[in-house]
Amino acid sequence: NIALPDTKVFPTGTYVTMEGPQFSTRAESNMHRKAWDAQLIGMTAGTEAKLAREAEIAYCIVGLVTDYDCWHEAEANVDAMSVIEILKKNGNNVQIFTGEVVKQL
Repeated sequence: NIALPDTKVFPTGTYVTMEGPQFSTRAESNMHRKAWDAQLIGMTAGTEAKLAREAEIAYCIVGLVTDYDCWHEAEANVDAMSVIEILKKNGNNVQIFTGEVVKQL
């Protein structure tokens, strides 16, 4: 278990890959959440996971979440600038996480 400052860790979940770069519509976001029970929506990990499985390589996703997508009406709308701001904050945590994972190998 790796402790990261001001970070929630969810060890399991369902990931949906969408074509991008683009933001979901509210209808798409609700479909992913309600019909497919997805907790994460992204644009890249599906291809990576498929290739790893074909090569019989162990694989896991470390998702650095940037927003709630558009389904969460109490949160501000998603835009590129807010995503970039959160990505910068996530940079420190991913460095800590990667260092701790390497120590455990």
